[in-house]
Amino acid sequence: MNFETDYKKIPEFDNLLNPTINPITAGIIGVIFVAVAFQLFGSLITLAIFGFDINKIDKNSMRLLTMASQFLFILLPTLLITRFVYTDISTILRVRRFPTFKEIFFSILGLIFVVPIAQLVLSLYVYLISELSKVSTIILNFKKSLDFLDKMMSEGYKGLLTPNNPIEVILIVFVVSITPAICEEVFFRGYVQKSFELRLDPYLAIVLTSLFFAIYHFNPYGAPPLVILSFYFGYIAYKSRTLFLTMILHFINNIFSTLMFIFGGEEYTSYSELGNFDLNTTLMQLGIVGFLMFLVLIAIERNYQKMEEK
Repeated sequence: MNFETDYKKIPEFDNLLNPTINPITAGIIGVIFVAVAFQLFGSLITLAIFGFDINKIDKNSMRLLTMASQFLFILLPTLLITRFVYTDISTILRVRRFPTFKEIFFSILGLIFVVPIAQLVLSLYVYLISELSKVSTIILNFKKSLDFLDKMMSEGYKGLLTPNNPIEVILIVFVVSITPAICEEVFFRGYVQKSFELRLDPYLAIVLTSLFFAIYHFNPYGAPPLVILSFYFGYIAYKSRTLFLTMILHFINNIFSTLMFIFGGEEYTSYSELGNFDLNTTLMQLGIVGFLMFLVLIAIERNYQKMEEK
């Protein structure tokens, strides 16, 4: 298969990939299975090894277990399910080609603008909930639930991301940046999104995958920026047809966030605080960054058009 091959446009793609079940069904089953395996089995193993007193758990042991759980309950099931459902695994998981330097450059350039867009949308989301909670009891109770969950997750991140020595910094990078970049990309942008793409409009497939990606992270305040980041990763995966590119982007995003926490302070783990928020300034910044991102997307589209012409 050459670069521009799109199985969805080939009437006989069922014979080429030989799916054992409907690709949409396969994608949904995969989401449910991996979510249950990672969240449930991972939690049960944690309790079996460390017991119920989370405060007494050794941080490095928890980090190693977290990393092992992603490989065992995300990456391994993905490879097994893909092999069971499809014949051409490399096409489904988008590992048939490596990105060019130009692709990497434009994709990272886009990420530079996507990250602040996601942060600005997060600020607007928190502001909207905060304002609505002042006039609605239902929204107020909803906000209290979000704040409680956000505080719990913030405490968990602090334990996971706080190093005591340089060796732990390296371990944290492996756990938080490298491992998710591999496991989550293979599963979401590889298996799930590609399965949806085979029967749905590719951008609808990206949206659905992004929603599942946000739900999987179980971050109530972080859902909007997660959807935005996931949509950008999904777009790059679709256009480039290589998962190695989105792995690079995922790694860069995660390691930037990790280093911001390690060297910048614990406020980077909480999403519920607005800080110095001004609505007009935020909207203006969103418009400027959004326009610059639009220009980058045009450059990315033209680059792939040139690649397909070749």
